[in-house]
Amino acid sequence: MNTGTLPPTRTPESGQNRPGRKFRIGWILLLTTIVVMTGLAFRIYQQQAQIILDTANRLASPYDIEIIAIEGINPGLRSVTIREVRLRFNPLQTEHSLQGIHVSFDPREILGGTVREIDIDRIETDPGELTALLDYLALPSDPTDAPAIWSDLTSDLPFSRLAIGHIDIGISASPAQINGIIVTDAEALLGLSVTYEQGYLQADILAGSFVRIGNLVHPALELGMIDLQFGSNTTLALDEQNTVHLHSKEIQLAMPLLRVSAGMIGANVAIDSISGSYRDLTLTPDLKNLSLYSNFSISQVYTSLTSLNLWSARFVQTLALDNNGLTVQSAVSLNDLQLISADLHHDLDLQQGNGNFDIACIDFDTNTKLSDLVSPLPIDADLIDGHLAANGQLNWDLSSTADFLIEGPFVLQAQTLSGYYQDIAFTGLSTGLQAELLPDWQIRTTETCSATLYALDIGIQLSDLSTRYRIDTQSGLISLDQPLAGIFGGTISSNELDYDLTQQQGEFTLELANIDIGQILSLSAYEGVAATGIISGTLPVTVSNLVPVVSSGTLRALSPGGTISYRDGPTATGNQSLDLVYQALQRYQYDVLQARIDYRSDGELVLAIQLEGISPLVGTGQRINLNLNITDNIPALLNSLQAGRSASEALVRQMNW
Repeated sequence: MNTGTLPPTRTPESGQNRPGRKFRIGWILLLTTIVVMTGLAFRIYQQQAQIILDTANRLASPYDIEIIAIEGINPGLRSVTIREVRLRFNPLQTEHSLQGIHVSFDPREILGGTVREIDIDRIETDPGELTALLDYLALPSDPTDAPAIWSDLTSDLPFSRLAIGHIDIGISASPAQINGIIVTDAEALLGLSVTYEQGYLQADILAGSFVRIGNLVHPALELGMIDLQFGSNTTLALDEQNTVHLHSKEIQLAMPLLRVSAGMIGANVAIDSISGSYRDLTLTPDLKNLSLYSNFSISQVYTSLTSLNLWSARFVQTLALDNNGLTVQSAVSLNDLQLISADLHHDLDLQQGNGNFDIACIDFDTNTKLSDLVSPLPIDADLIDGHLAANGQLNWDLSSTADFLIEGPFVLQAQTLSGYYQDIAFTGLSTGLQAELLPDWQIRTTETCSATLYALDIGIQLSDLSTRYRIDTQSGLISLDQPLAGIFGGTISSNELDYDLTQQQGEFTLELANIDIGQILSLSAYEGVAATGIISGTLPVTVSNLVPVVSSGTLRALSPGGTISYRDGPTATGNQSLDLVYQALQRYQYDVLQARIDYRSDGELVLAIQLEGISPLVGTGQRINLNLNITDNIPALLNSLQAGRSASEALVRQMNW
């Protein structure tokens, strides 16, 4: 038996005699790492949630906001999403809900209480009673004491960007008094979207928002039933240069009642578009730093400040304000008929401006009368036919060194106008007035103008009137050159007719030519009297305070004379001479008729008539000379002639000629 030597036994070195030990140690280390990492993650979560809450409270506390609850936190290393934050606004004790919040941050910055971005999907809020809100937001009584609001609000914001997708603000208030203003029945629903980033703030009032106020009263002012509707988003932005920007496409503002100490006015305002900016924001705005562009219209206007009914009027305006200059383009319509357009420019520095206006040609007819456009008319008058147009230029000065001045040239064109003034009817008035507006609302023609008138009914019919004229209300002079009118088959004219408005007087001579005596007698109240013949003459006229006086006017019959027939005279009076006169006048043939005419300021007309002729009823053909004195009251005669018809009836009759 081989008893060879066995190999020596080895003493195992540490770790070499156990091959599974490394595995077991690795597994223990892995488990330990998982536990540590889980604990660390949980700790980080806890710390981050606490950091979020602490940061939120740090953000809110300067603004008197208390965080009530934070729910649905989903944190990350550089952002956190929160389902809802509920907070309380301590000054008003109102609660609000912020939903869908996403906050982005730098871990190094969040420990200092700042974040990069805050996005909020929606804020549900109810500011509570309007009284408390307005009291809290009330402006100082002296605006000059107010700071630059924007610099105060943004001086220490704990975020770089803030975006709020939607805020619903509902307001309902009972009567309240704020700074001496009484507010009743206030109601509002505002949808807002807000974004702030690096000094730039933008707030959008969302379409569908509205504000209604039943009444707003101040000792000198009352606003009633205010209804503000936002038909599109209205943007209000404020940039880092302290400039406010405004933009909107559709705003409806109804103000049925605006009562001022002097009276009241109401209107409906539609803002089709508005945009603008204002630099260097303070509570004391200076229009010189304002840039604004707007299209708006004003309709359904009524007011007690004037007797005119403006309900059918519509004012369409384009307004631009920039570089210390104001530009206004305006159009005025009545009953859907555009009447006036204007383009005006005003320098805010110089307080001076200029512009032009145009009155489109207005065609008057039975469907469009002046009273249909302007009602009620300030005077008893109307235009029912013809055409009227005007245009002009205006310059004005509103500087402190001068009184309010407005002046400029204008042209007025009238073609075949027909209408009436009180009891006076006229047809076919045509004129081209070229004049200028002077300071103090005076008017002066820039050249001699012409005017024609087809017919004028003052109780007595005048036809084919014409003249050339000059007007200067500043010096108080109205001059008519070669005025001419047809009357009683003849004419009445003058070389020149002047009237001094300052002295309220004038002197001129009227020439009567080829006047038919028969037509004159047809208007008189002398029944049973008939006459033929043609007369001419002169009437020296003095006018004082629009009252005419004629002294020693003369009339004479043209050859071969005429006849007089007086059939209703008495046959016998017991006076032989008087009976002879009545007998002769029953059939009197004259070849000489001369008369002196005087017309007194009381309207009394005195005619002293001398007649020479024959009567076949008296004697054998010898000449008979007669002296007749006739008196009559002309205003009473005209009134009697007008009494049987209205001015409109006379107008219709003239237009049917």
